[in-house]
Amino acid sequence: MVSRGVVEAQRQDEEFGLAGVKHVMGVRANSATDLSRGILEQVQGFMCALPKHNDVTALTLLRAS
Repeated sequence: MVSRGVVEAQRQDEEFGLAGVKHVMGVRANSATDLSRGILEQVQGFMCALPKHNDVTALTLLRAS
């Protein structure tokens, strides 16, 4: 799950969007923590700055097999 602030993160006239989230999810993460951290790092890199106005949250749940 990601907050609206992740999806709506902007750089000039471009949004990070669901495509940005899906891209990060496509990279194999070693853990739920790695996936959430990866999303947040990509958003920060995309924006070239720390988010200022929106809540930027990523929550990853892992179901045990």
